Amino acid sequence: MEPPPLPIDVTENVLDQLQAQGHLWALPICARVCNAWLPRCRFLIWQRVTISSLHSLDSIRAALERTPVLRSLVSTVRLEGNYGQYPHAAPAVLLPYLAHINTWEFSGELVIGGDRGRNLLGSLRSYAETKRLVVDACGRLISTLDVARLACGFPGLEELHLIDTLS
Repeated sequence: MEPPPLPIDVTENVLDQLQAQGHLWALPICARVCNAWLPRCRFLIWQRVTISSLHSLDSIRAALERTPVLRSLVSTVRLEGNYGQYPHAAPAVLLPYLAHINTWEFSGELVIGGDRGRNLLGSLRSYAETKRLVVDACGRLISTLDVARLACGFPGLEELHLIDTLS
């Protein structure tokens, strides 16, 4: 005899709590436990994508190309990294898949100057639907002018959040 199914609101609350507590690693496991849990798990995994290296950028790009349904789930992209390893190419690489995203987050040692910075700023203009920009812990290498350039790169920007930046 099968146990009675859990109410959907209980299941979603448990999955939401896993995500809120930072246990993203558990969501793919939950998705395999029960087919009914897959849509919620997929949503929670893909709503905020973090890219910290060229390898993670390539993996995410490949997943978005292989499974187009994932594209509509992404609402936030976070770029983070150390100097020399920062995934500056991400906005240009992801544009064909994620032009619709609402929020861009930049964290770590972002460099706006030079060719990388110009290419980064140039690709941001195509994200017309982006309404929110978060610049987090970029104080060491970013100036007030750089933040202004970054913000002006998004034509539809409505919110700018500076966290531990420009100290």
